[in-house]
Amino acid sequence: MKNRLLAMLLAVAMVFSITCALPVTAESAYRLGDVNGDSETDIGDALEILKYLADLDNVIDGNDEAFKAACITGDEPTIGCVLEILKFLADLESVLDDVCDDCGFVDCECDDVTDPKECSGCGKPEKDCECPGDEEVCDDCGNPEEDCDCGKEPTEPTVCPDCGKEDCICTSPCTDCKKYPCECPDEPVEPGCDECGENPCECPEPVCDKCKAVRACVCAPAEPPPAFKHDEKNPRRIYIKDNKFMVGDDLPIWINGTNTPWNNWDEFGSNEYDAEWWDEHFAALSAEGVNASRVWINCRNTQRAVTIDARGNVTGVSDKHWQDLDSLFEIAQRHEIYVMATITSFDHFKGATANRWRAMVQSAEKINDYVTHYTIPLVERYRDNPYLFSIDLMNEPDWVHENSECGRLAWNDLSHFFARNAAAIRENSEILVTVGMAFPKYNADGSGYNGNKVSDEFLQNLYNSPNAYIDYWSPHFYNWVGGSYGHPFTSKPFGPREEGGWGLCDSKPAIIAETSANGSRGRDCPINRATCKWPNAPCHPDCDSIPQYTLIEDYENAYNNGWLGVMAWTSNGVDPNGGFEEQTPANRHMLELIPELVFPLRFPSGN
Repeated sequence: MKNRLLAMLLAVAMVFSITCALPVTAESAYRLGDVNGDSETDIGDALEILKYLADLDNVIDGNDEAFKAACITGDEPTIGCVLEILKFLADLESVLDDVCDDCGFVDCECDDVTDPKECSGCGKPEKDCECPGDEEVCDDCGNPEEDCDCGKEPTEPTVCPDCGKEDCICTSPCTDCKKYPCECPDEPVEPGCDECGENPCECPEPVCDKCKAVRACVCAPAEPPPAFKHDEKNPRRIYIKDNKFMVGDDLPIWINGTNTPWNNWDEFGSNEYDAEWWDEHFAALSAEGVNASRVWINCRNTQRAVTIDARGNVTGVSDKHWQDLDSLFEIAQRHEIYVMATITSFDHFKGATANRWRAMVQSAEKINDYVTHYTIPLVERYRDNPYLFSIDLMNEPDWVHENSECGRLAWNDLSHFFARNAAAIRENSEILVTVGMAFPKYNADGSGYNGNKVSDEFLQNLYNSPNAYIDYWSPHFYNWVGGSYGHPFTSKPFGPREEGGWGLCDSKPAIIAETSANGSRGRDCPINRATCKWPNAPCHPDCDSIPQYTLIEDYENAYNNGWLGVMAWTSNGVDPNGGFEEQTPANRHMLELIPELVFPLRFPSGN
């Protein structure tokens, strides 16, 4: 009712301002007076002002001076007074917000002196004086020095001279001041390295094409934090030594895994999380010999676990997200299931909120906010639980780069996101880091590949930190990949295809982190064309002659060829690629074959 009456009064005030042609001055200094005698300034006072202006009967009719003293000082009562009172009562920004409680004036000097100082030049109070002062002014802009920004560092990122974008990574802007290292002066300078003085020099810094000076950041380079190390090693924590996964006292472990990506889509942080289901499912998996599962703890952020606005600014995480993850990782620890937690997917970059995530990964500052508000709190919260063994930074980023529905983002942007997150995880925990690439096209160097976009060199060129690297390769394989890149289960992970390898670099361990639980073929053929649930899946002309492998054969072949684990899709049948019944025979087989590698702390001697 109050809001409706305020709206009516505003409408009446606008009519008066038009029909009566009264002056409206919102800058006048109003006194909070009791016009109608009810001891407070309210709608009644606004009505009395309107009646006064319309020459209607009012409570102080005939006493104009008393009315002015109660309402306004310095001008005639106006519609502006009514509007300010209405804004004040509606809790909108109003000049009445700043009225002094003691004298009733705006910008009073009650707390200063009784008699304000007067200007010696014009005789007006100094606060109202417009005479030129004696303050020092800037020679360049003419503003008082206290208001001059000429000599200050800019608060906004400098535009990159190479690509014209803010926050680009063409020349690695400073993470502190956001300035680009080289700012060519108006006057030519002598070419020479800032470090050694020579031209050309042998320093690794890039040289500016315009002034030939070596680019040097205006901020002093900071030493990156060292990798995090616990005082005492948790014997159940998976670590890497001699290019192998280890636990305990250098006991090798083989990832006899699966994917349990979700029970309900985007459940961690929603009302769909079912702790009882996860408890029962992980118990069943452990009984079948599964020792690890890949879980998408954020599928597309439809549950708003991460607070991210339309411009890609990340400001926090929901309490419910943490509560659900607390439960998940406690369940995983109880059933001895190592979790690879996937924190983003190509799914984030398509659909209604895609632009938020695209904007975030294309800005160094916004990536830092994501790391600060999500990644670091995540690893700090669970770094003492060894069963969060790894973080998968993104599921199949290949499609974010290649597909128009995902934005076709540049690899420099995506890999900068990976580099910054990998460094933060390493600086705050001993949790391993990976990226689940869709196929070896962007996960390998050499002929037939498009370059490894998650190699140490590529990541550290984008983010200058020795901690910016992933710990192991975790590519995916489905039959359609085989025609171009070969069959991983019958190949070694490392080396070129013509030498029997799958193209990966031998600098890190490798697992196959996704493959159909229905088994595989070396080319793009459905497992059974007559009953294929993927009617649009292409078939190779020689499909009938291509060998078909069971999942048991895939797991054993992978082990024999040097892969350090397999995680089939899925343990709970989220799509036609198979479920628990198709998955678990392979896990039982590997437990019987290599028990000391599946559960090395249970069977340290193979018994």
